Amino acid sequence: MKQLICSMLLCLIAMPAAHSQTEVLTTDFINLGTQGKFIHWESETGYTYFLQSSDPADPLRHWIWAPIMEQGYGQEISHEVDGTASKGFFRLIYTNRTPADGETLESDDYDEDGLSNWTEISSSPQTSPVDWDTDGDGMDDGFEVVYGLDPTDDGSVNVQNGALGDLDGDGVTNYDEYENWTSPADSGDYPFELHFIRRQALQQYTTDPDHNVGSSYINFVSYWSGGNSHSTNLETSPISAPGMATELASNLPFPDALPTVGVSMVDQTNTVIGGFGLGYYTQYQQPGSNSTTHNLTIAELSQYRVWMKRPSSQTEGALTKNYLFITQQITNAASPAGITTNPDPMEVVKVDPITFDFAAGQDTSAPADLLAQCEAGAMGTQVLRQYYLLPVEVAPEVLAVNSDFDEGKIDPATGYAIPDCDDVPGVDPKTGAGNTLIGLNAVRDHLDNGAIKAHKLTTDDLHRGWFGVNPQQLGDHFWDGTTVTIRKVDQVDLDTGRKESGQVRFYAKWGNNNADYYGIVPYNLETLAPNNLVTSGVNGKPGEGVYGSTSTIPDDAEFWMEGVRPGKITLEWRLQKGDIDVKHEQTFLVETRKSSQEWKNDLAYKIRLDTENDPSGQIDVSVDPRGAPREYWTRVERMSEYYDYYQENYLADDDFQWCGLARLAGSQVISGVSDARFATLSPSAHTYRIVGEIIDAMSEGGYDIFNSLAWQHHAYRSSGLVALEWTNDNYQDQDLVTLIESWRELEDGIREDNEDVVAAAARRMTIYEQQQIIVPTWNKLRAITPVNNEVTNTFTILAENVMKPDGERFTVAVPTGDLSDTDDRWKWIDDTAAGTPNGIIGAWKAAGRAGQRALVSKTLRVDSERFTQVPAALRATAGVFPGGRSGMQVNDDLDTP
Repeated sequence: MKQLICSMLLCLIAMPAAHSQTEVLTTDFINLGTQGKFIHWESETGYTYFLQSSDPADPLRHWIWAPIMEQGYGQEISHEVDGTASKGFFRLIYTNRTPADGETLESDDYDEDGLSNWTEISSSPQTSPVDWDTDGDGMDDGFEVVYGLDPTDDGSVNVQNGALGDLDGDGVTNYDEYENWTSPADSGDYPFELHFIRRQALQQYTTDPDHNVGSSYINFVSYWSGGNSHSTNLETSPISAPGMATELASNLPFPDALPTVGVSMVDQTNTVIGGFGLGYYTQYQQPGSNSTTHNLTIAELSQYRVWMKRPSSQTEGALTKNYLFITQQITNAASPAGITTNPDPMEVVKVDPITFDFAAGQDTSAPADLLAQCEAGAMGTQVLRQYYLLPVEVAPEVLAVNSDFDEGKIDPATGYAIPDCDDVPGVDPKTGAGNTLIGLNAVRDHLDNGAIKAHKLTTDDLHRGWFGVNPQQLGDHFWDGTTVTIRKVDQVDLDTGRKESGQVRFYAKWGNNNADYYGIVPYNLETLAPNNLVTSGVNGKPGEGVYGSTSTIPDDAEFWMEGVRPGKITLEWRLQKGDIDVKHEQTFLVETRKSSQEWKNDLAYKIRLDTENDPSGQIDVSVDPRGAPREYWTRVERMSEYYDYYQENYLADDDFQWCGLARLAGSQVISGVSDARFATLSPSAHTYRIVGEIIDAMSEGGYDIFNSLAWQHHAYRSSGLVALEWTNDNYQDQDLVTLIESWRELEDGIREDNEDVVAAAARRMTIYEQQQIIVPTWNKLRAITPVNNEVTNTFTILAENVMKPDGERFTVAVPTGDLSDTDDRWKWIDDTAAGTPNGIIGAWKAAGRAGQRALVSKTLRVDSERFTQVPAALRATAGVFPGGRSGMQVNDDLDTP
């Protein structure tokens, strides 16, 4: 009876009504009793279930994961368990997650902590498969396991396992290493770029009669060698500030090499990295024991030596980085009534470079010194002047354009995938302007990459970092009342003579697994007007800034930089406050660098997204028809996607003239292939052989053209000419080697708004397509009927101008020609060939941009009807496209009559 009651309780607490769409739920515990052998519960489709048992040694406080994972299917799940334990308590953990495509319950990583579900429950110590941070110390389980920390101890058992521990003893906490992607187990791998060591001199002179009148001494302390000190009794009046600096250098010279102990990776003064303070003041003192008023004169000086950690990209030689220098003076007025402190506002002194030299084989640079001069205060006052050194973050020399499709967004109006840098439909293709919502979140599971799940923030192609002084470096009191801007400098690139075209923006993300984020718009992408980031700049949040008290970005947020449009860009970070006006400027490239194969893979993935909701599902244009199944519909669908892509490209930017012509040619190809297929309605082996080989040749030719030219258009549209130039320089892709001059010419035509130059570039591409890429296709067509050339003769007779009803058909343009002959075919295509002023290119030019766009805008299904030789009634009955199949069906298998 007890077993039945327990089972009922399990069923009750696992009912679907208790499930949430977003959160992982935990059930109440259940006492199975000493006689129970089975537990069972009703499962729900779309949920995964885990089971825990109470540890007999620590019942109801420590839970052990059972080696059980079950996926719900709307049926009862039952498991035999050990009910003989003295405390037979169990609880059910369930989540509205199911394995991603290509993953199993065991291999998937539900909490995205870098450990598979099975690893989490089968390892020792066990961790939670549905909680990325089992011990709640802010570091994910995978990180702790990789670096030897205990993922179940938040530091309460052993402080070295927790966030505040320092496992490798490098002066950086485990959590800081986690936040900065460095190893907590390697003292040579730390997040801060600068090493500081400090020396200090403290001088005191008193006229206290209880001591020797004129008593004076100076104490020197090093902070790199266990606090070693040296004291000198002066027995004279106080020495000057420069004299104290000389004494400090003489008694405690800085070491030439970075010490191995006592080194602070980051020296903080008032939470500011690199702060150093100095002061020289006199202070009024109360009367001594003999009731004689006396004075105490104190001078304090701190100096720093700094080394830079070698950046991964730095080789032998000098590296100069900019830093923002800030000063603040604190004045204390002393009197018998007490001391009144009056800190002045922080003041920006300058943005200055510090140069670090790196010798071959050294992990750190030669040292640089940060020295300061003392200032004397008036009698009865204390003056302390503090200096701060803030690193000015810089952009990478090359920032990738975030033009891939990891976020999986689709334009509902067109069905086309939207590049990650655009986020919403209708974005200006030149500037990137028009984004009303800036997002990082994936809207679907990645079709290939199981690590990118729906709703996960995708930063694969972003640069982690800020530009200028990080907003988290100083408190709100400093930033409030200032104007801070990051603007794109509107200037001409001296290398090209054209306006710099690169565009960027930023993000801040934070929270568990960095689930929360803001988009940050430093300037208007269209007008280039900068936003004051103290009072604005957060996308979708008017009046909220990135710096100062209007910002709600947490202190532990990460900043990321995104490339939006390709080209050179000059950014300026500027701080204005009263009379202070300091700037930092940098020129860098926004450019994606990939091999030709990587560009092809990107394009193929984009088209799979485009076609995910098609009747036949995803279409993979990367499949070479050679060796693929000889299926008519599959090949027509794939060919149709080639031409749909050309259409998309042309309509997005009608300077892609070759794409427009290729799209129109596709209408005639699809029409011809479908007309040939109708011959199989009277099946015979001979007919099937001829039709099958025609479709083979046409689909292979279409693939060859697409494989040679489409990726280049994708790369140019995504990242500009510089991307193609880089690929050409680093990869010997023969198609690009041949066509790179065409792309340079197209770039010139677009920049100069010269239609003749744009047309000339398209002509170069067409020459390569017709005189190189497509020649094997015509040879294959000729070989189908080699004796009488029936196939190529038929193509010759039926070939019409893609600009139909305008433009001459082939037999008019070249009366005695053969369409399979490259020279004859080119005479018809080229508008400059003698005797064919109204060939394909000539008719295309004559139509003008409006006429061209009107034709290219038609769907492939509609436009192919211009060229068919099959009666409309028969086409309507048998269908040409998968979505139009009805009535009489033609056989899909090209091998079987």
